[in-house]
Amino acid sequence: MYVTRLVQRILGFFEVSAVHEDTPTRLWHRYSAQGGITRAVFSEYYRQRRRGVAIEVGRVFVLSRPMTLSEVTRNSTPPQSFTYLSGRAVKKLASGAGEMRDGE
Repeated sequence: MYVTRLVQRILGFFEVSAVHEDTPTRLWHRYSAQGGITRAVFSEYYRQRRRGVAIEVGRVFVLSRPMTLSEVTRNSTPPQSFTYLSGRAVKKLASGAGEMRDGE
């Protein structure tokens, strides 16, 4: 989880529990309460799309020391939505992470 503006650091990461694909309307009805997004923004994002994807977040890990992108990967340009990391990069992140517990 990379934070842009001011911070410009990786604060943590999470496991993907499941990936759900459906129509945007069904995704909204099923996940709007958990999505943290307004209907207007959601609708604009999925405008003229027949299918959408919802990623279910599993365990969350918070880094004890936020890291810059260049500390983890050769690509130091912030991703626009997501990026894949190498196994080496994931191990580097995991070495400085603790699992977030409920209520933290």
